[in-house]
Amino acid sequence: MFEKLDMIIIHVHNIKISGDYYRNILGLPQLEKKDDWQSFKLGDSVLGIQPWHSGTEDERTVKYGATIVTRIDDVNKRLPELEAKGAHILVDPHDEPWGRAVEIVDPDGYIILLYSK
Repeated sequence: MFEKLDMIIIHVHNIKISGDYYRNILGLPQLEKKDDWQSFKLGDSVLGIQPWHSGTEDERTVKYGATIVTRIDDVNKRLPELEAKGAHILVDPHDEPWGRAVEIVDPDGYIILLYSK
């Protein structure tokens, strides 16, 4: 039924700051850049960001209720590079049954879990 994840879209407070974060700090290749939309290549998927507009709140939505999870080549090797670029570490690198993991947070508070096997 499900073949692959095509895209994750998150709503951000400041599209310029968030766009800079995903492009410059995480180093994601940018696919599109408009005033109200930016997208980035995230492995075989796409990460889209849109501005959060006042009046579009949905009481069913939990703020920051999404975690972006992506596998990288080596958590221990890449973390110092991300920190040097300004990434904020939320949870220090640690071992899980499925690999080595670290959690960082973007400018809007979305958690990004990076892991390596």
